[in-house]
Amino acid sequence: MPWAVNSNDGQQSYPAPAGETLYIVTGDTGLSAVRAAPDDPALILGILAVQSYGAKLEAGNEVLRISPAGPARPHKNGSSNPPAEGFLLQAKTDNRIETTIVRSQDRITSPNVSGTLTLIWTPPQIQVQSSEKKDNPAESTEAVQAEDETEDDDEDLDNTVVPSVGKSQILRSTPHMSASRSEIIQETPTIDRVGDAVGLSSRLGPPELKKDDSVVAATVYSAAPQNNSIANDLAEAEEPTHAEMEDDNGKPELRKSSRHPKVQISKRPSPALEEETSSPSARTVKRRKVDNDSDSNTITTPVQTARKTAIKGKKRESAIKDSTPSRSQRSTQSSIAGSPVNVEGDYDGPKPRVALSNSTIQPNSTFVRWLKKSGGNIVDSVEGDCNILCIKEGTLLKTSKLLQAVAGGTPIVTDKWLMDSAKAGRFLPLDLYKPPDLEPVWKIPQNRLLESYTIFFTPALKAHYKTAFADMEKLCKAVGARRVVSKKPGGKDLYEKASIFLAEAEGDKDVPALLEVGHTCYTKDFLTHSIVVGEVDLASEEFRVQIEEPKPVKAAKKGRGRNS
Repeated sequence: MPWAVNSNDGQQSYPAPAGETLYIVTGDTGLSAVRAAPDDPALILGILAVQSYGAKLEAGNEVLRISPAGPARPHKNGSSNPPAEGFLLQAKTDNRIETTIVRSQDRITSPNVSGTLTLIWTPPQIQVQSSEKKDNPAESTEAVQAEDETEDDDEDLDNTVVPSVGKSQILRSTPHMSASRSEIIQETPTIDRVGDAVGLSSRLGPPELKKDDSVVAATVYSAAPQNNSIANDLAEAEEPTHAEMEDDNGKPELRKSSRHPKVQISKRPSPALEEETSSPSARTVKRRKVDNDSDSNTITTPVQTARKTAIKGKKRESAIKDSTPSRSQRSTQSSIAGSPVNVEGDYDGPKPRVALSNSTIQPNSTFVRWLKKSGGNIVDSVEGDCNILCIKEGTLLKTSKLLQAVAGGTPIVTDKWLMDSAKAGRFLPLDLYKPPDLEPVWKIPQNRLLESYTIFFTPALKAHYKTAFADMEKLCKAVGARRVVSKKPGGKDLYEKASIFLAEAEGDKDVPALLEVGHTCYTKDFLTHSIVVGEVDLASEEFRVQIEEPKPVKAAKKGRGRNS
């Protein structure tokens, strides 16, 4: 296959014939390419449409980075800088889909998925038999030119053109068969995609069109490397083509031929950029002779007109600026990556209404899009119709959402539940993803934990919470507190038995008065710890506020007076 997509380790290769579409997805080792589209469109990270000139990459549900194999060369007459070495193809949205052209040796990566895919072009090679003498390549050129000058004669005196058999046209470069030789040639010479442009010849007036079934000659330059030899290629024409030739007077004219045009290819020491101007009515290939080489370096072969596209460095740079949003507009995307999930059982419950607290899952990530497509949704608060809370794995952070979810008995799972569910394509059981620290209270409402207790907050502790104190009042009532008081202790409140006093750990001026009447003061962590363990331990020494005894001040030593 001329085109192929290879993985970064070289162990996997995905053939990509022209006209075929490959889907970039996440496999066991990272980025992979498959021919069949996944059942879930959310799993498609990109779409690669392969053509003869290259491949068009369309953005999917993930950010993709395209890195060229080597630095681009600027045009010799250009004043702008070379194009950027790689750019980001943003994930598609409802109103924007980004595409770009991927060339040979370009690497495709993703910031959130491991692995690399490289587009590879392998020039096809064919073996042909040639009767041409190796030491006299210009002989056939003279024969063809002689035939062109006598094309109106009825008889072919030089035997340069053999009558056609069917559709194929067999050409002889010599009157007699010489020792045949076989060579391996490139079917289509390749050139660098960025280089010095070749100017096109100017013509006065429209070209003259003539119908002619004979073989015509034109002179163009080959961009093939020096070490590749080209022999006579017997080709079969499927449709008429147009090529620009020179007549006897040196004026360019356009002739229509039912076979491939016979052209004279001259080797160059370095490749040059060629551009083709195509229109719906006629495909016209223009070539211009830049310099003259010796006749010994030229051979004659029929070639088929090939379409070539070239993207100038300046155009590519402007396209990157137009298609790539600013850094402030980019959002962090999570991806469905990793090994396939093998979990038995399904989620048993209503449609997930998921809240996020200290979570690694972003609201616009791939996992959230899959959740919405599967019937679930993301909610802002744990109150109301919220039935699942997702938190980050690791150390438990006692946020207001988490404490409210524990108080109400809402199931709390790690982010891995939603990630694995997206990989499996179905909602998985919740109990396999519960945080270990919440094992005692998981799905158990704590609405009677502080039943009949009055919770006192000292003014210093209330000032510590600032605007979040309203959430603490709501939390205390959610776990069954009879009332919540925040004022300077005094009066009958000092003698209320079923009460819990919460104060600042250090420097709280109201603590001495409370300790003096026999009350125990606890830090703010006492309340949150009691909720997550499902138990109120008033005898615990861990969260008690202690008064620091003042350090004795050493008296200054008096020295002996000076004698006057």
